Amino acid sequence: MGGDVVSMGCEIAVSHFIDQDQAEKQIEVAAEHMKAEEARGRPSASARRLLVEARELLEAGLFTRAFLLAVRARGMALETVG
Repeated sequence: MGGDVVSMGCEIAVSHFIDQDQAEKQIEVAAEHMKAEEARGRPSASARRLLVEARELLEAGLFTRAFLLAVRARGMALETVG
């Protein structure tokens, strides 16, 4: 599909404009992943900071940046081991 977001390792290619709903959904997904990892005893302060920044960008109307930062926060939370 033409409007997909493709994840290749650390790189994300955004093939269309990200709207507010998509950014909010990605932030929610990142928060869920972070909570799951914290429940497993793997907290990530760096990922939490990125998620806070993503929420601030969302409030500022910078939806694409918020989306991409949430993706980065999710990846960072998942990479944190032990």
